[in-house]
Amino acid sequence: MWLTQLQSDVAIYDLRMNLTTHLFRIMSINILSTREQPHFLKIGVTTRSVEQRVKEINSATGVVIPFGVRAVWPVRNPEQIEREIHELLSPYRVRVDREFFQINYQASL
Repeated sequence: MWLTQLQSDVAIYDLRMNLTTHLFRIMSINILSTREQPHFLKIGVTTRSVEQRVKEINSATGVVIPFGVRAVWPVRNPEQIEREIHELLSPYRVRVDREFFQINYQASL
């Protein structure tokens, strides 16, 4: 009987951890940059894990210097928060149709 209860508890824990990981991965704002251009930041939301998104960006033909993760924050309304961040940082935006900003990392916080 105790083994059945333990297996049930482990299954519930695994389910909770998977849900927590899934929610954190999907509902987060992230800042990416390169070592060579630390003031050139990509700030946005991804529906995939941040690691998958970085890998995807870095595999693009035009990316010479790979991006790395500077910060990740879990948020409840990622699209809304992203819009607000982009609006606040609009003077530093490199292109209107992209999530890149020419700004010091500390200033972007």
